[in-house]
Amino acid sequence: MSNFYDNSQPTDSGPTWRLELFQLPSGQIPFATFRDSLDPFETELLDLCILKILAREGNNVCGTNWGKPLGAGLYEFRINRSLTALCKQFGIDDSHELKSGESKLLRVFFTVEGQKIILLLCGYDKGKDPSRRRQHKAIKSARMLLKQHKNRG
Repeated sequence: MSNFYDNSQPTDSGPTWRLELFQLPSGQIPFATFRDSLDPFETELLDLCILKILAREGNNVCGTNWGKPLGAGLYEFRINRSLTALCKQFGIDDSHELKSGESKLLRVFFTVEGQKIILLLCGYDKGKDPSRRRQHKAIKSARMLLKQHKNRG
């Protein structure tokens, strides 16, 4: 299965949860489609948050403002920071030319599999459409993907 996040060997400074991507029978990977739709700044922000927060905390992010349990094994990872703020938080050089001071609202839907495996289902850019209708549509899509995954298992 294709994966953007090579974390098969966790270290003290790296991920403690393994990240995997849900794949449809057609071969399409909904999370990859979402990630590919982002601009370079948003992709960098998404990757940093997933590797530095979600991959370290797993579904424990739901005990913070980073996550929310949606029920039936579905979770929402919430990104609502700027790249500059995150780089500062993690002591990472922020000298690139990307528009790093802008805050973004991104959402990633995931489930937990077995021992410390995060299965990334899909995501959406809440900043582009913060409406409740869009949010409900995104959650409904994530639930459908989770159901497909469970039916295959």
